[in-house]
Amino acid sequence: MSVARGWVHAGNANWIPNVVDRSGRAVLSESPRNAKRLELGLAPGDVGILIIGRIDHQKQPRIFAPLAQELKASGCKILVAGDGPCMTQPKSDIKKYQLQDCVSLLGWVSKPDQLYQCADVVLLPSLWKGLPLVLLEAFGAGRPIAASRIKGNRE
Repeated sequence: MSVARGWVHAGNANWIPNVVDRSGRAVLSESPRNAKRLELGLAPGDVGILIIGRIDHQKQPRIFAPLAQELKASGCKILVAGDGPCMTQPKSDIKKYQLQDCVSLLGWVSKPDQLYQCADVVLLPSLWKGLPLVLLEAFGAGRPIAASRIKGNRE
């Protein structure tokens, strides 16, 4: 865009796509992956849906419990990794509607690589995004993505 608008000469510009450096990251083989899934509360046959990041208004945390209620019968379990100012409502709703068996609130996770590898789907329900790193990480881990249809996610 800068070159097209004449702000920068083409010879002075390089385009570097958004990437996720996967070098040095361990990939879980089937046995350790299955063990980690069990540790996370995912039984064989469960579909693990990962929501990860800072939990604030932007991530629509009020939909976590209704989503869990809707998907409960289909063997889906939601893993919420992260924390933030809007965790009170989902915690309350999960307890109120007795959804502890299908929603795991993992809190802040410093090394999420294994979570991505254990998930079957990564969900990003954001209301707005600039550069959605969660989607790049999910893509880097080879996981399918379900995301809100907003500009940053579509790009």
